[in-house]
Amino acid sequence: MKLPLQRPAGRTEKQPPAEGPINTRFDGDENASEKGTGRHSWSPSADVIEVDGGYVIEVELPGVRREDVDVDLDGNEFVVTGEIKEREREGLFRHRTRSVGHFEFRVTLPGELRREDVEVSLAYGVLKAYVPKVKHGGGQSEKS
Repeated sequence: MKLPLQRPAGRTEKQPPAEGPINTRFDGDENASEKGTGRHSWSPSADVIEVDGGYVIEVELPGVRREDVDVDLDGNEFVVTGEIKEREREGLFRHRTRSVGHFEFRVTLPGELRREDVEVSLAYGVLKAYVPKVKHGGGQSEKS
């Protein structure tokens, strides 16, 4: 019995009894966007909230290690990139709904930003960043 593939909500796979070169080739083509081959990447779920003194950005990255994620502020564009590595396949059956491979989140923030004061943390699968705005008319903005 062959089980169907389901996309995009999830995938049900029947694992072959042995991995051969032909299966590896087809697996690579079929899952290219999820394996970070460079052809495609996916964008994680995120919230961007404007507060009085700047922006709070929360990006969902379950299972991502700090060394596998990069954060950059390029002008006004806040960019999070990285990779979630696929676990070794085990068993004869698996149903997967989590994305794997290269990911990229980008958002352009309006106004003047204080890039030297950006704060970033990664805990419990959520990357949280605070990007302060430049306060005009007497001093710098304060974190809310």
